[in-house]
Amino acid sequence: MRRLVEDHGAPLVAQLREALAALPRLARKEALEGEAIGRQAGTGQRHEGGRGAGDHGDVDAAQGRLLDDPEARIGDGGHAGVGDDHHIGALGRVVHELRRTGGLVVLVIGHGLAREGQAERAHELVEAPRVLGGHDVRLLERPAQARRRVLEVADGGARQDDASACLLPAHTPQPTGVGRGLAGRVAPVTVPTVSALAGRPSAPAPGANDARPTEPAAAYTRAALLTRLTGSVTGRWFATLGPASIWVPLLLTLLAGLLRFWNLDHPDKLLFDETYYVKDGWSMLHYGYEREWPKEIDATFADGLATPSAGPEYVVHPPLGKWLIAWGMAIFGTDHGLGWRAASAAFGTLTVLVTTLVAQRLFRSVALAALAGLFMAVDGQQVVLSRVSILDIFLGFFVMLSFYLVLVDRDSGRRRLAEAIAANAEANGGVPSAAFMERGPRLGWRPWRLVLGVSLGALCSIKWSGLAFVAIFCLLMVWWDCQARRSAGIRRWLSAGILRDGIPAFFYTIPTALVTYVSTWTGWFLHSSAYGHGATKDVTGFFALIPEPLRDLWRYHSTAYTFHNGLTSPHPAASNPWTWLFAGRPVLIQYDTAEKHGVPCAPGGDCIQVMTDLPNPLLWWAGTAALLVVLWAFLGRRDWRALGILSGVLAGYIPWLFFPLRTGFIFYTTGYQPFTVLAVVYALGLIAGRLSDPPRRRRTGVIIVLAFSALVVLVSWWFWPVWTGGTITPFEYRLRLWLPSWG
Repeated sequence: MRRLVEDHGAPLVAQLREALAALPRLARKEALEGEAIGRQAGTGQRHEGGRGAGDHGDVDAAQGRLLDDPEARIGDGGHAGVGDDHHIGALGRVVHELRRTGGLVVLVIGHGLAREGQAERAHELVEAPRVLGGHDVRLLERPAQARRRVLEVADGGARQDDASACLLPAHTPQPTGVGRGLAGRVAPVTVPTVSALAGRPSAPAPGANDARPTEPAAAYTRAALLTRLTGSVTGRWFATLGPASIWVPLLLTLLAGLLRFWNLDHPDKLLFDETYYVKDGWSMLHYGYEREWPKEIDATFADGLATPSAGPEYVVHPPLGKWLIAWGMAIFGTDHGLGWRAASAAFGTLTVLVTTLVAQRLFRSVALAALAGLFMAVDGQQVVLSRVSILDIFLGFFVMLSFYLVLVDRDSGRRRLAEAIAANAEANGGVPSAAFMERGPRLGWRPWRLVLGVSLGALCSIKWSGLAFVAIFCLLMVWWDCQARRSAGIRRWLSAGILRDGIPAFFYTIPTALVTYVSTWTGWFLHSSAYGHGATKDVTGFFALIPEPLRDLWRYHSTAYTFHNGLTSPHPAASNPWTWLFAGRPVLIQYDTAEKHGVPCAPGGDCIQVMTDLPNPLLWWAGTAALLVVLWAFLGRRDWRALGILSGVLAGYIPWLFFPLRTGFIFYTTGYQPFTVLAVVYALGLIAGRLSDPPRRRRTGVIIVLAFSALVVLVSWWFWPVWTGGTITPFEYRLRLWLPSWG
């Protein structure tokens, strides 16, 4: 321990140094994610280098509400103090107990007691630990009272803030305690007052069988644990958002549906890759598998007069997306654009709903969630891909659904962990046993992980690019489980998280995903005329023991993989993944003229109809910049929300960088685009400021957020004609080509 600072005089400091001299020096430091435990470090709190958190534009808990909650944060008035009588004998007993367990104590020395009414609240810990579980103990919170300081313990390592408080609602109950324990070394320890230690019983002798952490029992009540792990005294934060958390997402879903279903059958012809996927869906609807179609038959198909040949079609994408297109045609018809595109419009609309719900879980704010839903509803790429019958909009939906289920499982697992520890504490006199806190409980049945497995299997059955999301989301889920155990004060949080959460998660999720994926090939299994059957009929040896349909399916997948890996054919709309960050090359899906295609126009006029999957430029560029903000929030503040956002970008974008020569298109970004929208909302939450900020600062921040949102909507209005195939003049089209590569 490198530094002990105490303002009450050198004698006490000398005694404290002597008592703590035997404590082990920290062997290593790990930059790990902070979790919701206590009040976030504010302007009056010191970090390494003496800088306040306010110097870094930290995100206050109030940001998560953004205009929603005028209530002040619990604990803003200061923290419970400690008495003047510093009983060194009692301190020695605590040090002896800590030396026996190999732990570290963090003391808070101050004057006076907490103001009346602050010391005891049903949902608030008094001097509870802020257990971030790191292998280091950083600077402690500086109290707000004048002439009082807090004993500081610092190791000079890299800064690690309690960033999990970012964007939480202002009224979320927060513990008022200070200090950080060593969850990786010993159960957390807090000394509320030095004088109170005089009345505590002597620590058990070394080797006692009933050894327990010396944590105050108040830290292990159900309410305290739920507050520490979930940010809510009940563990169910959703109820705190009010009715707006229901009707706001529904209103945004209605808006998204109107924008997507309006005039959906225009143009009433096959566009771009609809020539493949719509006809495949038609074949599957009528025959159960894909059949081959004659060339140059799109116009006849649009009139409802075309039929496929008897031979099977070789397709390189799994079947679920085409089944969804087929079900839309079964409901709305097969001979017009509404039937072809109904499924795309429906799932594009649902993507807006799920993204809004994801934002509510991330930010605990209806207002910030409303911004996320609004941006998704009016974005150009989301609108266009919802109005064209290709696979990528389905991919985006199942990505966001899977991420939402990861968040639901995170909240559910933390509630169950808190309740299990509280139950053990209650059975052991208010403090859980040391043996129990070594690894923590087994949480058992996790039903949300089965649902997640179904969603991930469906995701991979749209496109194989979903495999990256399977890997990243599963790792993220286990990491958050490890962090939950760490925040609860469990000693071996990493190994316990891997063995008790990670391995069961694998057996919950991956086999379920695999079964779901294979089940989407049912039509292929049931029809021996489908492409690929009989490809392995002459196999001998060990592989002959595998049922032939499974061998054929494996062979089918190996040939499809070879196709995807070697796809380098030139295309006028193809773009390099590096250009996607700046919307460098959108896909021109439709370009019809009055002369060639009969676009209606006034006599003597020159009219065109254009459809391009250009995203909203302002929102897209802001999203790229906001990713840097989110990266800073994760690296500098260990904010778990930032990690969640980055995980989607990592899975959806980074893999494409390893295939720079492969033919790619900007709409491949559909899988991670919602995460860039969440990044924008995260940055706007920073700009909006905290409720405790001065009114002028708060007003300025809110004005900037509202102005940016209005400008995004205005830009969407400007580009609306080229997103929906509206009739415009060539001059009006050129006005919308802000970059030469957009034409």
